[in-house]
Amino acid sequence: MKIGIDGRVFMGHRTGVGRYITELCSHLDPFLTDARFIVYSPVPLSIPFPSDRWTLHIDPNPLASRLKAIAWLKTMCGRLCADDRPDVFWATSVFLPSLHRHTRIVSTVYDLNHLYFPQSMGTSHRLAYHLFFKNDLARSDRITTISEGTAHKLVRHIHCSKPTVLLPAVSDQFRRPEPSLINDFR
Repeated sequence: MKIGIDGRVFMGHRTGVGRYITELCSHLDPFLTDARFIVYSPVPLSIPFPSDRWTLHIDPNPLASRLKAIAWLKTMCGRLCADDRPDVFWATSVFLPSLHRHTRIVSTVYDLNHLYFPQSMGTSHRLAYHLFFKNDLARSDRITTISEGTAHKLVRHIHCSKPTVLLPAVSDQFRRPEPSLINDFR
């Protein structure tokens, strides 16, 4: 099985979303031992891949690095996906490139700020959410969120089936310590 991944979340300084996706990738790898993972990006990335089954597919077109990331995904990433023909595409930030009709789609939604706090977003982000959010989500075979609150809001406002909640505390460093360790610390 080939799994394509939108690598835009790994561009630039790693934020909470990039860390979240990095942690999920490191935990997916041992469970999907027969999978090959392809991370798509318009620019070179420095991310630690969990195993040698991971490949970074950088767009060789010189125009790719000059476009806004969302514009690249919508206009150019589909060509890379057509070359690789992933069985599943993980839209790590909801938005989708052009994909083969048999490609299964998993989309991750972090919040609905574009509905509740649009003023907190830049113009290009607001426009992208306005133009693509609902349609791209409707194309998804599975939707994941990072909280029950976001899942409930999606059901209420977007009228989608209940998403799967994958909490951000994937890494062991975010787990609550054993009670004995807490007592020792106190």
